[in-house]
Amino acid sequence: MVSTSATGAGSQAIGFVGLATSHPYTDADTVVARHPDASLHVWEPDEDRLVAFLERNPGARSYESLAALIDADVHGFVITMRPPDVSDVVLACVATGVPLFINKPAAATLKQLDALDRVVQPIAERVLSSSVLRFANPVREFAAGFTRTEVLTARATVRHDVGRWLHGSTDWQDDPDTGGGGIVTIGLHGLELLASLLGVDFEIISSMAQVRRLQGLRSEDTAVIAVRWADGILGTIDVVGVAASESYGVSLETVNGPISLELPAADTDPFGYRGAIDAFLEMVDAAREGRRVASPVAWHETRAILRGIVTASALAHRVAN
Repeated sequence: MVSTSATGAGSQAIGFVGLATSHPYTDADTVVARHPDASLHVWEPDEDRLVAFLERNPGARSYESLAALIDADVHGFVITMRPPDVSDVVLACVATGVPLFINKPAAATLKQLDALDRVVQPIAERVLSSSVLRFANPVREFAAGFTRTEVLTARATVRHDVGRWLHGSTDWQDDPDTGGGGIVTIGLHGLELLASLLGVDFEIISSMAQVRRLQGLRSEDTAVIAVRWADGILGTIDVVGVAASESYGVSLETVNGPISLELPAADTDPFGYRGAIDAFLEMVDAAREGRRVASPVAWHETRAILRGIVTASALAHRVAN
């Protein structure tokens, strides 16, 4: 296994537990961009993914095992594992007492979510797990532009091509029980956007999925999810897994007319990656300085969103997971 020396012993030391998706590579870029003196530490059992990370971050230090990384005295962990492994990995990291950032999706089934919930509940204040989109400045600005009582209906549209699954690139994500398929992996962003704007007092009414274009998928390349909030707001999430480019949209029908948001927008942080990492690093700083650590997304909110999206997947596939 390749290994290099860590740098910046007196600065933030961030441990990357797993490199299962593209997100931790981007997260590492963001950490270094925001804190050039930060040191990166990584454990990943897949040699190719590890080498790619170390080539991108030549100053990072790799570890032969998760236990070795946990013993490395880092200040925070970015966890990116396949959903069936997340709860066990979080449990292994609990004793360190440092903040944890769990990349999405943290669970792909209700069983996985229940296992994770039992682990996270006692340490919820120092756990952040969220789609990065809610941290994008345009989303925050959009949220300030309407009053909830004015909203009649809501719609989120998520466009993110999943054709790579047919060619072996993170194809485990195409398995509804392992990665969640199109609904969990892609649709989560749509539910996260709506929940961040309208709250988590919702229920999933129905969910339908199809393979319209990408024959051979185990999950779906299109889906429609119906959502209802407790006060009567009705919503839908359109999941489009056949797309030339990645984009996310929200449209609200209000008593004053329609309002909408499209990402990426003209912003320095169009998808919220920087905002999400900044929020996590603030948790890290608070822990290092002995201040109270408070996740910017409460666990009960994350849990509701995860439960909603895995329920949508279960409904679409007609399984009791």
